[in-house]
Amino acid sequence: MNKHVFDNVDIDFSYRYAVNGAHAKTVHGHDFFEFFLTLNDGVLHHINGREQLLHDDMLVFIRPQDEHYFSPVDGFEPRHINLAFRKEIVYALFSYLGDAGEALRRQLLEPDMPPICVLTERERRRVIETMNSFNVIDAKDKEEMRLALRFFVADTFSMFAKKISLESEKEDNVPHWLEALCEKMCAHENFTEGIPRMVELSGKTREHLARSMQKYKNITVSAFINNLRLEYVANMLVNSDLNIVDLCFESGFTSLDYFGKQFKKKYGMAPSKFRDIMKKETI
Repeated sequence: MNKHVFDNVDIDFSYRYAVNGAHAKTVHGHDFFEFFLTLNDGVLHHINGREQLLHDDMLVFIRPQDEHYFSPVDGFEPRHINLAFRKEIVYALFSYLGDAGEALRRQLLEPDMPPICVLTERERRRVIETMNSFNVIDAKDKEEMRLALRFFVADTFSMFAKKISLESEKEDNVPHWLEALCEKMCAHENFTEGIPRMVELSGKTREHLARSMQKYKNITVSAFINNLRLEYVANMLVNSDLNIVDLCFESGFTSLDYFGKQFKKKYGMAPSKFRDIMKKETI
């Protein structure tokens, strides 16, 4: 068991960039909690007597009861960033959240395998950039470092818990590649490019993608993309002063008439009326 990270009573958190070392190649456990984010694709994670193939968009929550190690795949040493924190922090959070905290505790701690969530490219970038920012904090300023890490733990835990709750509502048999693809398509630069971009990111044929979306998501590829575009426009109508024509084309639609019909079908009114009503409600 690795029980030495928090021997210093003044330390609540520990973060590091890790390239697979001798310790990581042998079965080990912890008396603390940790998040780790893999930095290269195809990491073989041996956990609780089973194997997981991890990808570079996966955030893993390791509990004190977990025992694990990593092994190289195709000769590449696994690399990851790691954030460890005392057990008391997590238990205090569960207690603070009351009934919701108890539900979250069961969801995170009772399964045999540690929870994993798939990050969007934006979320993954935010985690890495935040951890990079720790490197420019004065090492002597322990209070600033402690505060920065506390904010980071709170933000990361909140994001993780929300995504885990949403993913638990999905069908267990949805392929990882499809869940990851749908997450990636939420990025503006992807949904604006439409079906060709989704096919490209999937690595599948157009026909395979269409069948999988229908089977696991009960939606066509075009309807899925249109929904992302319409939700983007609806948010921008409320939170910006951009005109409707610009928003139509900026979201990826190529026909103003088609956009108007789709928007009315989804929201029951024209974009201009939607903006007027929603802005009045938010004042």
